[in-house]
Amino acid sequence: MYKPFPGAEMLPIPDDVQAMYDWAASKGVKWPKIYYPVRFPPGYIGTIATDTIGPNETVVSAPNDCLLTTKVAYNSELKSIYDAHPNLFSEDAASYDDVVIGTFIIYEKSKGSKSEWAPFLAYQPRDPSNIQDWASEDVKELQDEDLIYDTEKSLESHVKLWNEWKSTLEKYPDKFTGEMLEYKEFTWAVRLIGTRTFGKFAPYTTFFPVGELLNHDNVETYYIYLGLGETADATQRYSGIVDDEDHDARIYQKNPSIELGNEGLAVINYLLNDASDERSFNKIKEKSAELDNEELKAYKKRRAYRPPGMDLTESSSKEIRQVTGPNETYEKGSEVYMSYGRNSNRQLLSVYGFSLKTNHFNFAILKTSVKSLLENPDLASKLEVQDFSAEVLVHFKLKEKVLAVNFLKVIRKLWWKNGQPIEAFFKPLILDNELRILTRAQELLLNYLNSFQTTYEEDVEMLKENLPLRKMFAVIYRSQVKEIIKNQIEYLEGALRFVTEYSLSKDVDRAEEVNSEGKVRNALKDYVAEFRS
Repeated sequence: MYKPFPGAEMLPIPDDVQAMYDWAASKGVKWPKIYYPVRFPPGYIGTIATDTIGPNETVVSAPNDCLLTTKVAYNSELKSIYDAHPNLFSEDAASYDDVVIGTFIIYEKSKGSKSEWAPFLAYQPRDPSNIQDWASEDVKELQDEDLIYDTEKSLESHVKLWNEWKSTLEKYPDKFTGEMLEYKEFTWAVRLIGTRTFGKFAPYTTFFPVGELLNHDNVETYYIYLGLGETADATQRYSGIVDDEDHDARIYQKNPSIELGNEGLAVINYLLNDASDERSFNKIKEKSAELDNEELKAYKKRRAYRPPGMDLTESSSKEIRQVTGPNETYEKGSEVYMSYGRNSNRQLLSVYGFSLKTNHFNFAILKTSVKSLLENPDLASKLEVQDFSAEVLVHFKLKEKVLAVNFLKVIRKLWWKNGQPIEAFFKPLILDNELRILTRAQELLLNYLNSFQTTYEEDVEMLKENLPLRKMFAVIYRSQVKEIIKNQIEYLEGALRFVTEYSLSKDVDRAEEVNSEGKVRNALKDYVAEFRS
């Protein structure tokens, strides 16, 4: 149940927005219970419910034939240009959607009122942006060297793409003037596509008239493409999924790092043990390879997930809809949102230029050297082999509400010694060893937390001030990263209490009771389960 938003101010509808509304209505777009524009504190613009919107109710619907898609753009009067330059405009090109739709909307905008898309394009924001467009001092406020580096490299790629696009279209002066090919026009189009289109659950990358007005939050409200007479089914989207796995894209890293798989850890451990027990190594390596294969299959399945029965075949008898989830009700006066996807604040900043105050898809990335994870750093020289050394950086994803068990597993596998049970490579069987592993993990996280320019507490106080919007988004982001690290340190303290008690009682249930706080007990469920199996 979403309640009325205190301080929300319904603004007069500007002429360009009203013209878009009239155009959209003429195309069959429907939005019976929402109003835009509304100013919500501390100053952003969004959409409000003008009446109660109940569970499984359509918020906005738009017929297929009014959608501006990649297909529409490609099959326009620009098709001969697109066909002549497949390196830039084919589906195999890295920025296919951006350049095809971007070129089309710039061309259509140049026609003014003569374009059939004129009312839709005229109301679009003139300055859509993400953190690539922030001033350097705002970007530095993120306190994340990889996100800062990614911003710089992504901007370089954007400029490179613009130069290639510009030099290609300069060959067609009858259609593209110098003004149309300016950097600001290209950036406007690309940012518009990045911040306002829909795609994964539609036949093509798609502008959704009126539907694009809803802001993002981690709600169940979703979009779906289906027949005009079909009933939307929330099971055909993410609605109801309760895990916190994000779908963030990879980013450029200033200091590249790797993930250590089970088989790789088996090889490293073999070297640390002087390659002296080949029989045990082969058994560990075989099981490790099996685990890697299982984990890879599960990862690919999650990433490529499409609900069974979802038909994304394009048809004029279909439409795109935004629909509330089965557990949602928007009261009159509440802001109406939709989910843009399972995005952490890092991804939201990269693509849309904002961060959420509450986001259960958030994470922190711990990057540290293999050497720092070794029980005895003096053994690092044993890992000096071709294309690898103990100075290689590895990374671990830390989530807000669950102990980073994989982090502990990696340390455990590096610390395993010949003569110990093979199963101890995979499970916490040697309890005195486990206590030292937990302590090492805490030390690494404390060092990470202390490496920031400001503390978590300072950030929280700063957020009580009336900060400029971009600085506020940056401080929200970095404070949440620090909060996750603090949580992990707290969870490790709980794990230390658990293992200490378990080493005395050998009773998992009794040991679990030493952590009375629900937050910690819930965070340790997966970890404790390793002692039950």
